[in-house]
Amino acid sequence: MEDLKQQLVLNDRHYLRLIGVDKVEDFTAEQVNLATNLGFMQIHGEGLHICHLNLEGKEIAVEGKINAIGFSTRGGDEIKKHGKSFVRRLLK
Repeated sequence: MEDLKQQLVLNDRHYLRLIGVDKVEDFTAEQVNLATNLGFMQIHGEGLHICHLNLEGKEIAVEGKINAIGFSTRGGDEIKKHGKSFVRRLLK
């Protein structure tokens, strides 16, 4: 059975670390969209960038000014419409 534990640490609204990430759906400097083991997560802010990503370990770290964090258990369609997929952006 899949481990449904998740840990989110937010330091001073400028550094976020998450354990439990399955996939980076897409990202911009204003938004990071993630599929996690408990549903979907959106991180909104300014000057956001992914400073650490380890999908084998289900870990991600994001730096920048973090204004809001949202959670959803619905599908990722509403998340995907906000930008290109993570893989397409890497291969561009």
